[in-house]
Amino acid sequence: MGCAASSSALAGDDKELQQYVSPDDIRIVQESWSLVQHDMAMLGLGIFKRLFAQNKDLKKLFYHKLQCPGMTLENVEHLNFDDQKMMTHGMVVMETLGAAVECLHNSEQLTVLLIGIGERHVMYGVSREMVPRLWPAVTAIFEDYLGDQYSSRVEEAWERVFGYIGSKVMEGIDRWSKGNTNTSP
Repeated sequence: MGCAASSSALAGDDKELQQYVSPDDIRIVQESWSLVQHDMAMLGLGIFKRLFAQNKDLKKLFYHKLQCPGMTLENVEHLNFDDQKMMTHGMVVMETLGAAVECLHNSEQLTVLLIGIGERHVMYGVSREMVPRLWPAVTAIFEDYLGDQYSSRVEEAWERVFGYIGSKVMEGIDRWSKGNTNTSP
């Protein structure tokens, strides 16, 4: 993944990104990302374990992708997913986050990437209200991985980047929802 060419019909302008993220924020996020990206599979696993520990109701959204023997939709909130499957999914999510971090200097491509993620996640049952629930798990795991290098300034920079990411993913959810709503009488 990376900053690939995209459709400008979906993209915002750099001023919109600059409302969330400063050049210094971008530098800090990219530097801290370089410290954690070496272990994306374990990072992703940790994030999803934390997410599900804090949000058991979200486990139903992942039932088909991460289920293990004996798991049903009725008991999914009370059982643990298969770690290998969760690690594989976590790796995909971390690669996507890495692509977003790489694209922070290219607002158009970043916006298209994030809106597309939002549109895809509607099909998995994700609503716009669910999007912010991921960030506390990401923040906690980044703090664990970065240790003493996780400062209040690093946290603030990531919070602003996550704010932008979340806003564009929610925009994708909204666009997909509006485009697929039957408004005829």
